Amino acid sequence: MSFTIEELYPPMPEDAPAELVKPTLSYKMRVVAVLVSLLIFLAFYMAMVLGSGYLLYLSVVTDSGWFWKTLTVAASAMLFLFLLKGLFKRQRNDRSGYIEITEEEEPRLFAFIEKLCEETGAPLPLKVYLTPEVNAAVFYDSSILSLVWPVRKNLLIGLGLVNNLNLTEFKAVLAHEFGHFSQRTMKLGSYVYILNHVITDMTYGRDRWDDALAIWRSIDLRISFFAWILTAVVWVIRLGMKGAFRVINLLNSSLSRQMEFNADLVAVKVTGSDPIVNALGRLEFADRCLNQAFADLSHATDQDLYTRDIFYHQKRAARILRQLNKDDQLGVMPVVEGPETRLFEAEGDSRPSMWSSHPPNHEREANAKRLYIEGVTDERSPWELFMEPEAVRERMTRRIYERMKGEGEQLEFQDPEEVQKFIDAEHEDRVFDPKYRDLYDRRIPDLRAPIDEVIAEMEECDGLIEAIDGLYDEELAAKVEKYHLLLDDFGLLLGAARGELGKKFKFQGETYRIADAEDLMTVRESELEKEREWLNEFERQVFRLHLQAARQIGEDWEQEYVARYKAHQGLLELSASLFTTEGGLNGILGFLNSGAQLTVDDISNIRDDFSRAHTELVEALQKAETIKLFTLNNVDPGTNTRDFLLKGELIDDIPYGDSIDGEWINGFLNSFYTVKDKLSRLLDKSTSGILIEQDRIVEALTDQKRSASKESVMSALIPSEENPPST
Repeated sequence: MSFTIEELYPPMPEDAPAELVKPTLSYKMRVVAVLVSLLIFLAFYMAMVLGSGYLLYLSVVTDSGWFWKTLTVAASAMLFLFLLKGLFKRQRNDRSGYIEITEEEEPRLFAFIEKLCEETGAPLPLKVYLTPEVNAAVFYDSSILSLVWPVRKNLLIGLGLVNNLNLTEFKAVLAHEFGHFSQRTMKLGSYVYILNHVITDMTYGRDRWDDALAIWRSIDLRISFFAWILTAVVWVIRLGMKGAFRVINLLNSSLSRQMEFNADLVAVKVTGSDPIVNALGRLEFADRCLNQAFADLSHATDQDLYTRDIFYHQKRAARILRQLNKDDQLGVMPVVEGPETRLFEAEGDSRPSMWSSHPPNHEREANAKRLYIEGVTDERSPWELFMEPEAVRERMTRRIYERMKGEGEQLEFQDPEEVQKFIDAEHEDRVFDPKYRDLYDRRIPDLRAPIDEVIAEMEECDGLIEAIDGLYDEELAAKVEKYHLLLDDFGLLLGAARGELGKKFKFQGETYRIADAEDLMTVRESELEKEREWLNEFERQVFRLHLQAARQIGEDWEQEYVARYKAHQGLLELSASLFTTEGGLNGILGFLNSGAQLTVDDISNIRDDFSRAHTELVEALQKAETIKLFTLNNVDPGTNTRDFLLKGELIDDIPYGDSIDGEWINGFLNSFYTVKDKLSRLLDKSTSGILIEQDRIVEALTDQKRSASKESVMSALIPSEENPPST
């Protein structure tokens, strides 16, 4: 089928001045700063390499006796290799989740790209890849040769992005990326990228070189003396590398932000000021929708449900997120057009940290509209550029499942509409009747006391139905609102304590330092605990009233209600134990990710900690065997709780040895977080099941009383032999 690209190509604005994308003085000064820092680092680094090489030469030619000569040659050779090895490691991007496409497969898309390259003055990409993400990017492989040999860039197009933009916005996003292609300073960014890998590998990487040094240190001190000296020298070098990493990246981040501004102006030149801003406005919610779809489809795999089109579910996830957040306008883009209107406000649009390469969105919008260019909007979908969109979506979806389940596993794929029915039913457990005053939106029913103890404290109540109807009143609404506000405050303060909000942060209209966050958290934690206790006492009262109602209906009703609640409390206890285990795991992983040099004792302690976590997970799964699952949404009747939490056997305990098995760690963490995620789902389902059961109890008691009242009235109207009607 013949076509002309003009049919699918939004036109370029006619009044865009050529000087719009001309680099500013500030831009050029940042280029110079980064270039100078790179030259200084390279000079220093090459001096260290040459110095270590000369030290090796001296150790070889100096006559100091065979014993000392062997040790000095070994130490100087290892130092030389340590400094040299980082330069020859090739950095290759992982493409396992990508799909490469060619011009023969997608002539429309490639014609679109070619015309856009002409308009932006950018070279054509070497290759084009598709990814499921809400993203578009430039990427390339690098090695030491990349410092002197030009590297052609690849273009990465996220189908999650294609699924949520119109054709003009898609053009703006690609133009932004091609703006990076055409920037001469992109080569400077390549140098920083390559040197960062060298520095990162030398500072944080651990390989056979480190294993060899550790073995040398473990030998008799008379032989390992030089190994300990070398360890100290390498520690100092790595410390210096960390400093260099910080300085170079600080300067480069400042330049990168200017490059982002400039790339945005390239998009403005070929589409107008609004499309790139509107695209930025859609990205965050589109990404949330895709992540929601991934989570939902992961749950569907438990029922052996596999969709043909993940992007169908990305669109449907918008409604789910609006339901969960009780906000019908969540993610709905306002109509923002013209030089004076603004989509992003400075308040709430947090400034990125000093390491961020992207400016905040309100600054990007101001930059795009500083000289307002009016464009033409094409509301068609970018899927129009693909020859067979459905086939592309299915191909990418299958690739996602291959990475999730393994390429050898045969899966049976279903129509997305059928899988969505499961997802919609799953979310019924998390959408509660407004009568509950948002009580269960961010908390799970928890008696925080043994059920038998709560029952023993129960006092008989007259007018049960009226008492139950009066539970969810304005007082509860006020308590829940206060509880949620305290939770939000605590979350903000926790982020501040971690340094996520900068050196200073605003809280309730006042400015505080990081050091103040801990004290403020202590106050909020105390207030939170008071509200939790009130809500938990309220929960106990809810339980008592419904238990009395169940008793009045019949013994079977009472037994089932108590049994269901005991199962729920059992799930809560499991969740608490896993929460404790997770805290220990976070400590282990934080230490492993710190880049610290691991000693033999460190490895032994870490292995013991992982073994302890493994034992705790085994005990949790054993306890799950004793918890009965009642009728729950999307759970087959008779399902064993343990089998629901983890299909198959748990990985064996961590093997003993002188090193830590990374494959074992990944396998164990995958099992642990699978159990934790599914336990969270069960608690949601159990909460929904309890509320449904409580409604059933009230309805049954109401019917019982209504029936009894009707019988009483009828018996009064029908005369008996002892009381004949008067005449």
